[in-house]
Amino acid sequence: MKNDGTNFFKYAVAVAVACTKDERPKGDVTPEEAAAYIRSILELIFCYSGIEFMVNPMTYPKCSKIPIIIRLFGVDEALLWYYPQMPASELAVELESLLQGMMSEILCMTA
Repeated sequence: MKNDGTNFFKYAVAVAVACTKDERPKGDVTPEEAAAYIRSILELIFCYSGIEFMVNPMTYPKCSKIPIIIRLFGVDEALLWYYPQMPASELAVELESLLQGMMSEILCMTA
């Protein structure tokens, strides 16, 4: 496999999702439970990086998806649509893509 420089971040996200599988909310998931779960994943990803983040549920009518707002450094934010029935592999890909975009914008701001 060719290393394009982003593989390590992809692995970090995949490992964090796998390591928090026991914390994943089950049953009728509330927005607060979903946000806490995503927060625990991000804590593993960014634990020694110094990157500050916030994770909050967004007010939205109850349905099969839960909108989660993720903020990095308090200056950039993105919306993650969390589906409680989403397989872990799909969640990892979705989170990696979302965070990769946010990180590139932050890196451009600090350059």
